[in-house]
Amino acid sequence: MRTYKRVIMVVISGLGIGPAPDAGKFMDRGADTVGDLNAHFRARLQLPNLSRLGLARLHPLYQAAPEILDHTQQWRMRPRAVGKSRLEGYWELLGVPTTTELTALPRGLAPELIQEIARFAGHPVLVNRPYSRPRLLLDWGTRAVAAGAILVATSGGADLVLTAHENLVPPPELERVGHFARDLLDCQAGLRIGQVVTVPFTGRTPVDFTYRLTDRHEYNMAVPHATLLDQLRAAGIYVNTDPQTLTENGLQVVQLGKAAMAGERRDPEKMGQALMAADARLGEIIPQVTNQDLLVVTADYGAAPDFPGDGPTREWLPLLVYSPLGDDWRWTPRLLGDISIIVKDSFGLK
Repeated sequence: MRTYKRVIMVVISGLGIGPAPDAGKFMDRGADTVGDLNAHFRARLQLPNLSRLGLARLHPLYQAAPEILDHTQQWRMRPRAVGKSRLEGYWELLGVPTTTELTALPRGLAPELIQEIARFAGHPVLVNRPYSRPRLLLDWGTRAVAAGAILVATSGGADLVLTAHENLVPPPELERVGHFARDLLDCQAGLRIGQVVTVPFTGRTPVDFTYRLTDRHEYNMAVPHATLLDQLRAAGIYVNTDPQTLTENGLQVVQLGKAAMAGERRDPEKMGQALMAADARLGEIIPQVTNQDLLVVTADYGAAPDFPGDGPTREWLPLLVYSPLGDDWRWTPRLLGDISIIVKDSFGLK
């Protein structure tokens, strides 16, 4: 099998293709992101570039089947990380599946930790329990404004969200609180929190309170060991994670996450529109794939928009591979983490 000068890895987060074998363990039996979008959009869901790469070979689509590009291959993979959070999906994609469960927060943080955050912030802290993000502003936004408070909510899992009205707690101040909370939680023995997220909100009344996503920031738990990106850099292979410009060699990672954000909020209309925008971006990339390139299109978790609850869903994930010259590809990927093996193999690394 030949090696490549460049690997372009496009990650369309949220693009699940049906319940994984262990979906029942996560109460996700029946979750099917593409199936939900098919049902909501029917023929309006146009994904010509994903179709050209063979997505319909992995999951039925409503649109008429286009001619699939020559020299493509398709597989479906299952995640094996012990959890299904966004962070764990991304880590596994980079070859680091979690084997120890993160700390679930079904009742929020311990009161003494909330007091530490409030003391550092100089603002009261309200909520401290699981809450969906849209309901959080509807139920607590007015009280947060009246008290000049920071709202702290959990996903029920291992993620923590801090939000406050931007006029009362400016975004840079909220970011400092997020950094503090991350450091504080990392110092707690036996506490493994995947993500601390800060995102301000704006608006005057509950009906128009909205998150300012351009000021959203994530503070992730440190990855337990070297990822695919670390290994490539150590081998002298250039890694570019800027999705705006494609590098001429090495690994180019293009992360497209807006569809997943809508799916996690269980908004099929916005998710489908975002997925079609991601497909259009893919349409810009495909013509730039040369004979020395390998294009890898995948997802790091599912986000079924019509499934109960919110957040990621445990699903099979697509792997679509294309190179204009083709190759004698002998890969047999079955797990999400196998993608890291494919990328290293493509550069002649073991």
